[in-house]
Amino acid sequence: MSPRPGPIIAIGDGGFAWWFGVPVAAAFVWWRTRGAGRTLRRPALAGIIAGLLVWVLANSVLSILYRSAPALPDLALTTLQGQPISLASYAGQPVVLNLWATWCPPCRREMPALERAQNEFPNVAFVLVNQGETAAEANEFMRNEGLQLDHVVLDPTSSAMQALRTRGLPTTLIFDSHGKQVHAHLGEVTLPSLKHTLSRHFSQELQR
Repeated sequence: MSPRPGPIIAIGDGGFAWWFGVPVAAAFVWWRTRGAGRTLRRPALAGIIAGLLVWVLANSVLSILYRSAPALPDLALTTLQGQPISLASYAGQPVVLNLWATWCPPCRREMPALERAQNEFPNVAFVLVNQGETAAEANEFMRNEGLQLDHVVLDPTSSAMQALRTRGLPTTLIFDSHGKQVHAHLGEVTLPSLKHTLSRHFSQELQR
């Protein structure tokens, strides 16, 4: 991920770069308190350190949660052509599993990013599981938006949300080739953060 201002400060998108943000914040506090001496400088710097410790702790908790997260479930889904397909059939390769619906604005906004990522990472299966809608609704949306996505499947009963313990859309989950969940993101994803996450987890697989 390049150290551009947008991705760096996009904390909700996983874009916070501590190695850049912490020194900048410390330098800013030092500059702003240069006339106040230690009276304000110490508490401000202590706040930065405390915030960094909380961030590290939160990431540690997330790592523990990922280890106990459900594996890629064996769900019976349907293709846009009406053919049955099992979600487990994608096992054996990295999988980006996106839960979405046409009525969801952030789902609609992130579709071009997923399409571009699909084209840039051919060794990864991008599986977009539509929640609770018909093939006609999904097909109309894809046609109107001019999207070319390889693995769009239907989940009329939203069983994937129950199996994967998520309650919001869009949700993007990433699984390794063994079906183990390695990353989760609730909300809209961007192409830079998605590329960074895939490169971080699957550097060897992506080079094949």
